[in-house]
Amino acid sequence: MFKSPLILCSLLFFIHFTALPQKAARLIKKGKFDKAEAHCLSQIAENKNKDARSARPNNIPQESKRITPHHYLSKVYEIKGNIAAAQKEIVIADSIHDIFKQLYYYSKKPAIISVRQGVCDPNYHSNNAQMVKRRERLLSLIDLHMQIGEMDEAKDLIAAYQSLYSTEIYGGKNTYTSRIAYSILGQYYFLNNQYDSSLLFYEKYIIALRSSPRHIDDNVKKLGDAYTGLSKCYLKLGDLPNALLAAQHAEKYEKHQFTRKTNGKNYLSVIKSYNLIAEIYRQQHDYHKALSWNTRAYDLYNSQIIIDSPDKLELLETRGKLFWVANDTTQANACFDEISTIFIQYIKRNFTFLSESEREYFYRSNKHYIELVKSYYHYLYFEKGYKDSYILDNFYYAHINSKGVLLTASSKLVEKIFQSKDSALINQYIQLQALKESRSRAYKSGQTEILTAIDKSISQIERTLLSELNIEIEQTISSNQILASLKDSTQLIDILRISKYNISKNTDSIPVLKENVENKYVYFISSADRSKFNLVDNPLNQEQLEKKYYKGYLNEAKFNIKNNQSYTAYFSPFEQYISTNTVIFSADGIYNLINPVLLYDGSKYLIDKYYIYSISQASDLLTISNNDTYIHDFTLVGWPDFSTHFSFYGESPVDLPGTGIEIAAIEKIIPPSIFHYSYVQKNANEISVKALPSTSLLHFATHGYFEVSKLKDAMYTSGLILAISDSSKELNDGYLSAYEASNLHLENTFLVVMSACETGQGETESGEGVWGLQRSFQVAGVKYVVMSLFKVSDEVTAQLMLEFYKNIFKGQDIPNAFRNAQLSIKNRFDKADYWGAFIIKGY
Repeated sequence: MFKSPLILCSLLFFIHFTALPQKAARLIKKGKFDKAEAHCLSQIAENKNKDARSARPNNIPQESKRITPHHYLSKVYEIKGNIAAAQKEIVIADSIHDIFKQLYYYSKKPAIISVRQGVCDPNYHSNNAQMVKRRERLLSLIDLHMQIGEMDEAKDLIAAYQSLYSTEIYGGKNTYTSRIAYSILGQYYFLNNQYDSSLLFYEKYIIALRSSPRHIDDNVKKLGDAYTGLSKCYLKLGDLPNALLAAQHAEKYEKHQFTRKTNGKNYLSVIKSYNLIAEIYRQQHDYHKALSWNTRAYDLYNSQIIIDSPDKLELLETRGKLFWVANDTTQANACFDEISTIFIQYIKRNFTFLSESEREYFYRSNKHYIELVKSYYHYLYFEKGYKDSYILDNFYYAHINSKGVLLTASSKLVEKIFQSKDSALINQYIQLQALKESRSRAYKSGQTEILTAIDKSISQIERTLLSELNIEIEQTISSNQILASLKDSTQLIDILRISKYNISKNTDSIPVLKENVENKYVYFISSADRSKFNLVDNPLNQEQLEKKYYKGYLNEAKFNIKNNQSYTAYFSPFEQYISTNTVIFSADGIYNLINPVLLYDGSKYLIDKYYIYSISQASDLLTISNNDTYIHDFTLVGWPDFSTHFSFYGESPVDLPGTGIEIAAIEKIIPPSIFHYSYVQKNANEISVKALPSTSLLHFATHGYFEVSKLKDAMYTSGLILAISDSSKELNDGYLSAYEASNLHLENTFLVVMSACETGQGETESGEGVWGLQRSFQVAGVKYVVMSLFKVSDEVTAQLMLEFYKNIFKGQDIPNAFRNAQLSIKNRFDKADYWGAFIIKGY
């Protein structure tokens, strides 16, 4: 048949070349994502080996073979939920694309489009398939930006897309590239909770798709996705009939013969459309239809997708709620256990790549899944009375692996950088600190227009640092590991604030799952023999504990009222399970603003009954070292000259001469072997503090400030008041915010004391402690933080601090040195707020 062996060899080479890149696409279509990933990685390694063997340009593999493995690897990572890795592969693919443009197609005309935008010149038609893929990569990049909260960057890319793929460029034709902009704008506004705007763009998208005479063949998949977006908008707006109608249209198009011919290409979309119908029926309380549609989605997922992708979370959420309301505990347990496993893996995997701001958005956008799991187990344990170890262990597993994850991830970056002792990484971190300082100045001065650009630079450096550090994904933690970490005769009280769900019957006597009925506090208390946890529910709700009883607690301390009202509300619900006198207290919610030793049980304060140690989260017990670092130096900052504020603000904070006496007294008892540095009056300014090297002990004696405002960032509305340097008033305003404090050089500091009013205050968040000064020093890696929870006496505070440091210099460990100082002040003064205003975190 072939007359020339050369033609035959060329054809075989062509078949081999074209088949390999498309293998990944076929594997993805069939749901074989692990094999697709392995194939892409193998191709990338093969290309690198060829580069190593030859540096001649004519031996470089062709464009598609270079780009395709990165393109499809990005798709696999996105499906698996590894967002940062997906973004990285998209950018690599586009970088290669630009290299080939310059090498082969733009020898006379330089490339004009940004690699970061991932778009190409519409006049560049060298490889139509690669142009289509590049357009897909831009759309994926926009989607990934939105998933991690980079809305400004996503909006910029949408604008670039609209500009480059506008109808004007294509002669006014209603092209796919111009129509798709409606879809991404619909998604953008949906994620910004602007559902009416999102609805409008999805409707425009549908009209545009239907206007194409070939929409049945070309646009059927896009119509399915458009109707899915439309249905979700209606669902959020509470319009269930229209939501159902749109979802049914979506399902019809997703199942169309055209999509069935794509060899499984549309599995995930079909699954999502099935489950969307199921969720709408569930909310309409038509559980039979809901379960039927959900089961179709569930079976298709398990037969075709196989991997535990985050796309499965929505499916399991609907399924779990259906079995929950049907009282099918066996099936519901399986769903919620799987949600817990997938969610925790999803979070831990992405946290090793995402920047701090991206982590915060990403976690808060998805945490409702794990909150649902905890609410379910709370219902089983307390409402149904299923108190077996299986329920308790799974409840604690969901709790311990999701508590404090943002705080832990932020503090770990600083720790790993300085542990590496890599000068290049440390220099990058110094650049990061300089950028954060610029952000603080811009925020304080109201230059909000430049914050987006600064935030982008901060995120890029943080991501670079994380990738170069190659931080391993954290292992999950079990209740047995926490129990085993406790010392003999020590008990843990691990507190959790949850949203309670209930099942009640509607007017038609149909059971309904009532969500977010109220917030409750529960307590995991380890047994004295460390063999198990006991679980206790507080009969009071969040509203009572965080308002009524918290006001009572403050009044008891302020006016020295000895009654057991606060004790009864906050401690007595679980005290019967405490049989030792050493207790570790891991707070949540309002408990972060309460000093447990200050509670009065009717006959004595808890400081007289227990040794109570406060920690941020129980997982810290697995890494905490109980050996205090050797004290080699001590830095004191206080008694600022507030007269500098007058010329800047027209008024000054109240002078604190007692803090000057406090610092002088502490200086006298510092052993000669310990170097110490003092910054007082005009020297106690922001510039001096920000330039401080890391020191073993750091003591602040000044005013603290805290502004309650849900509309502002708590890391900027709380902090310490310092003097203003004459040399740079425009850069340092005398207010060291919590955000700025988290940026200090404290890598070798293991104790920070804030001898000031309300330095422990801030905005509480379930599972994440307090956003304020106490968090800032924890993020900076400080082991122990001493802070006040309300206003304090200037004179008595000085005495408390003096006793505290005397105890430390005598060799007492820091927590006990602080407790003994409190007891000393308590014996001298009959006022609880004198000794109980301060709390220490660390163990």
